[in-house]
Amino acid sequence: MQIYSRLWTAYFAEQEGFEYIHTPLKDPYESVFNLGAKFHNIREKDLNEVTIFNKQTNYTPIIKRGLFADFSGKLIQSIIKNYTPPENIIQQGNQTNICIHVRRGDTVNDESKKCKAVSYRTCSTENLKNILDYIHHYISHPLTINIHTDGNINLSDLNTHGMSINVYDRNTSELTAINDMILCDILFPSGISSFSGIAGIYNKNTVISRSNGIYDNLYIQKNRKYITELS
Repeated sequence: MQIYSRLWTAYFAEQEGFEYIHTPLKDPYESVFNLGAKFHNIREKDLNEVTIFNKQTNYTPIIKRGLFADFSGKLIQSIIKNYTPPENIIQQGNQTNICIHVRRGDTVNDESKKCKAVSYRTCSTENLKNILDYIHHYISHPLTINIHTDGNINLSDLNTHGMSINVYDRNTSELTAINDMILCDILFPSGISSFSGIAGIYNKNTVISRSNGIYDNLYIQKNRKYITELS
């Protein structure tokens, strides 16, 4: 969806006195997130007059130099306000709704394991066990937990502490999953995965993460808490 790169580029442009030109996302994401509502569209501009930021030539090298966006700032918050959430059909009423993102997919193959940054995106079974233990001990009931994953989660292998847990896998649309993570009361992202990282930026309630050192700066925001119990 590349939402993070657009938010970061808009932030960087403002900091450096540039004009941000928006390249629309594919629908339904552009119409739901409305990232370009406040900006000129790239289709309106002469490409010879535009510096294109992409992962290889601009975005990744600048991130590696430690220039991180503050997603609590006025500009980013004004963009976030344009989000028009679809109806959330999987949340429960009258209780605390908790989402856990368990990213597996590209983070568990042999090639990705060689890349330290990629490995930080995953949520291992041990991480998941720690999160469930933390919820059981520190978060008041009643509650419902929705686990969103691109892997295979077998609840019988986990100590669920009798809590109500639903698992949503690849058969759940990405928009349904990210919307649930944005609207939930408490979100546990999957490491530094941008999918749940973006959900955390948009979530107005509470985001709880395990610390990943310098990578914590990828998602600077006031409602995010880092706790050692999840490590």
